[in-house]
Amino acid sequence: MVELKTTDSGKIDISENLISKVAGKAAIECYGVVGMVSRNFRDGIQKFFGKEQYDKGVEVVNTDDKCQINVHVILAYGGKIDAIAQNVMDQVVYAIDQYIPNLDKVVNVYVDDISILK
Repeated sequence: MVELKTTDSGKIDISENLISKVAGKAAIECYGVVGMVSRNFRDGIQKFFGKEQYDKGVEVVNTDDKCQINVHVILAYGGKIDAIAQNVMDQVVYAIDQYIPNLDKVVNVYVDDISILK
């Protein structure tokens, strides 16, 4: 759980799962992104059974001072890799800010593969 806010009345925690779903949905909707890379065995099994997961390819690491969001994507061949990756980063930051405005975060985009469509 990521601690979002603490008040005299209590505290608000956000699950890493929620953050990864918001980030994954934002990333997969970006131009030039054709897919996400499974980061663990569970993601691979769910893909095998046809269950689409928005959090596939997103890893959330909670540290003391920041929430690190690592997004692993597959891009379409022919696009400018740096421009698409920057767009993914910007869209993930924007989406997280819309749902969780006070989250102190760092977003890293990893281009793991290129898809060459025929």
